[in-house]
Amino acid sequence: MLEGLVRTADAVKEPALVERAAILIENHGLKMTPQELRRLLAKLTAERSTPNLVPLSDATSEFVRDPTYFINPNSERNPS
Repeated sequence: MLEGLVRTADAVKEPALVERAAILIENHGLKMTPQELRRLLAKLTAERSTPNLVPLSDATSEFVRDPTYFINPNSERNPS
């Protein structure tokens, strides 16, 4: 399993991303498999690409609706 973790980390082109993941793993006492490390790296990459958004957990994101859900196509825009 250690070889898989090292191989996954070596495949990443940005050492700073691996460093950030390592800090998170160490600070939170996480036990990683290669698959979990890939998921963590993907989440960190996604957070970096959208830095102004609040990170949501997978459980919370299930409740996020598309903005078109809130648009009523039958309502008048400027009622007189």
